[in-house]
Amino acid sequence: MIKKAIVLVIFSSFMIFCLTACASVINELKDSIENEKHAKELSEEVVEYINNDDVEGMKELFCEYYQNNFELEEEIEEFFDSIDGKIISYEFEYSGEIGSIRDGKWTKQSSLIDLDNIKTDSDNEYHIFISEYLVYKEDKMKEGVFDFELRNSERKKLHQFIINNQSE
Repeated sequence: MIKKAIVLVIFSSFMIFCLTACASVINELKDSIENEKHAKELSEEVVEYINNDDVEGMKELFCEYYQNNFELEEEIEEFFDSIDGKIISYEFEYSGEIGSIRDGKWTKQSSLIDLDNIKTDSDNEYHIFISEYLVYKEDKMKEGVFDFELRNSERKKLHQFIINNQSE
């Protein structure tokens, strides 16, 4: 009888652990799906802003810290000038999230987005890479886009602006 009770307690504990772990995995998958959806929407906004030469719209994608502490307008204009024509098609690729976790919660989480095989109406091809902080616990003002990189069809870098002062 005691052996059955011990086995039952061990089995119950194991089941509770498994169910808790499954719930955690399900939550992570749900978050990742939401992050990918956000990344797709961000990509659509970027294409719209590029096609409309909307410097202010593009600037709004950057976190508040960068908007307040860096002259982004000129960088964005140079970025736009590096693209010949209007974007007519592209392939969206989401590389997922990377970062740091403490006590089961993200303290820093960034996502990597690739707009690949961008075609313009002037028959040019480009690639755009975007990095964005989704979570930055130490300084919420740094949550947002922090890197744009533009490459041509041969993957030669045409323009990049990245804010390197991440530790400030």
